[in-house]
Amino acid sequence: LVHQKLLIAVNLWVIEGRCLKQTQPQQLAYIMWACSAGGLPALPGFYARAGAAALRLASGMRPVDVILVLKACAKSRGKEQQERPELVPILLGAAAARMQMYRPKEMVSALKLALALCPTQAAFFHACAASSVSRMHEFPDKELSELIESLAQATDTAVLPATTMSRLLQEQRG
Repeated sequence: LVHQKLLIAVNLWVIEGRCLKQTQPQQLAYIMWACSAGGLPALPGFYARAGAAALRLASGMRPVDVILVLKACAKSRGKEQQERPELVPILLGAAAARMQMYRPKEMVSALKLALALCPTQAAFFHACAASSVSRMHEFPDKELSELIESLAQATDTAVLPATTMSRLLQEQRG
């Protein structure tokens, strides 16, 4: 019960905009993730306000920050889509532009979240595929298999051409 009161207070703090003017990307990501992971649905207006801040900060977000915001959106039960529909596509666009910064595990996490939240974001999937081909040697077996599985799902949805998958598989063998 105590944590619910805290989550409600944080939701209201965000909705009122008191915490968002000087918030850094990492702080915002943790606020959004904590509010969504706490088991209490976000109050109306939370994603509109927090999403606006996330959009402002998207280009400076570290991979872990993007992943936390995407996890918050995944737990929101569609509220982020109602209040800030451009949030996930813009975050994925910013992530695509900085894909070389993503470690293998981060890339796989972002890929899985992107498939769940915005499976039509072709530029993001292409960036993941291109980055992973050039950095194949960095991927441990587990992340490599998860990467290939996730990119195969993107191929199945016709977002990623099958030729990209065959190139990735050839690189893996070669």
